[in-house]
This record gives sequence, structure tokens and C-alpha cells, in this order.
Amino acid sequence: MADFALDDDLDLLIPMRLIDGAELVIQRVRIRLSTFLGEWLLDEREGIPYHDWIETTPAPIAQIEAVLLDAIGTTPGVLRVDGFAVVLDSTSATFSATGTIVLDSEDPDTSIEVSVSPIRGAIRVRSVTN
Repeated sequence: MADFALDDDLDLLIPMRLIDGAELVIQRVRIRLSTFLGEWLLDEREGIPYHDWIETTPAPIAQIEAVLLDAIGTTPGVLRVDGFAVVLDSTSATFSATGTIVLDSEDPDTSIEVSVSPIRGAIRVRSVTN
């Protein structure tokens, strides 16, 4: 399976090129984590309810963790998520989530790292060499 590569803003990369393997899984996870609930016109039920969580005090950490884990874990190419944790920053009322995603590939040491901080617009997914 392959797809067109996207840039950091999730726009089509020019010149166009196809990606697959770990690079494709990284892109899929970034797209899922970057889509806010109601943002996609074709299905407003898709996406992560970041706005709801930001407006809730205290932040529903268990719900945040469950929704993010489901979004990541059901991404094609993901085998499992290790060490996933959601942390609330009480001074700024924001949360961040980090973890390691083990990919479903022939290489058992293939994994990627994810870091989510929606207030800062920072959703990072990067390769990790084991």
C-alpha cells in the first residue's frame, strides 16, 4: 500500500512522491491525530474532540487516553502502543500525550514515537530507531 507524501502542514508535497512502510504509518497517525471532531465535511463524527477536552475542567484524562489510544491503535499498520501516557499541565490547563507505537511490519524493532499537545498545535510523530 502506498500514498502521496504530505508536508508538515498535511498538504500535498511538491514535487509529488509516493510513500509506504513506516513513513506511511507515521503520516496516517498524524492525519488522525490532527483531525478535530466535526472538521471533516464528509463525516462530522470523525476526529478527536480536542475542543471538548480543552473546555472541560478538570480535563477528562481517562477519556483522552482512551480516545487517542483508539485513534492510534486502529490506524492501519499499527501493531500496538507502548508506554502511552496523558499528562495534564495544571498551570496552563493543557494536556500532552506521549507513547511509542510498534508497527505491524517484518522488522520487530520498527516503532514510531508520538507526542500530542493540541493547544500548541503540536502533533509530532517521528521515527525511532531501536
